[in-house]
Amino acid sequence: MLNTMKKLNLVELSGALCVLLLGVAVMVIARDYPMGSLSRMGTGYFPMILGALLLVIGVVLVFEVARSTEQVVVRIPFRPILMIGLGIITFAFLVERAGLVPATCALVVLGSLAESPFRPVTVLCIAAAMSVISVLLFVKALGLPLSAFGG
Repeated sequence: MLNTMKKLNLVELSGALCVLLLGVAVMVIARDYPMGSLSRMGTGYFPMILGALLLVIGVVLVFEVARSTEQVVVRIPFRPILMIGLGIITFAFLVERAGLVPATCALVVLGSLAESPFRPVTVLCIAAAMSVISVLLFVKALGLPLSAFGG
């Protein structure tokens, strides 16, 4: 008799269980908020629905992983994780000290280093566009107390 027992993909199973547990946690936290009704939603209505959706998605994922027969090799993408994390930290550090424009440019440049090949002209165009949009949206339209340059 052949051994037809398959191995569970523990990485995918742990991801599915995380989604399921996140849904349960959101629902547990949301139970203390007033639900309201469909026409007059309370503060707990949306989190409860979101938690229920996450729970359902998690259950479906667990069953999918249990049925799956293919094994997935997981490679952790260290460079994107490092560069995007560094970009966010740099933005947070620079936004009050150097201003919104330099912080946005630094974020775009560091974020673009997460992917190869590095295209400097494209990155500079995106950084300039994002800086202009950020100043127009956050400083001018929303009136946030940020300066474009220097703080």
